[in-house]
Amino acid sequence: MFIQSASVLSSNAGCRYFPSCSEYARTSVSQYGLFRGSVMSLTRVASCNPFSRGGYDPVPRRSREKRRNAIRTEL
Repeated sequence: MFIQSASVLSSNAGCRYFPSCSEYARTSVSQYGLFRGSVMSLTRVASCNPFSRGGYDPVPRRSREKRRNAIRTEL
């Protein structure tokens, strides 16, 4: 919420990434918990600078989900 409010005040109100940093934070906290999700979110916000290319950067899936999907595709 704060990130969205702060970005409205900045001259460049658009986020370089998709999903936006606030949506990334919401998703990472819900998937990984408060501590790890917050660390992931802060890392994402810190990488948002004029030298980054931005683009599509989703929250990584948990390894358990990756394994489960790999097993399903093998069957």
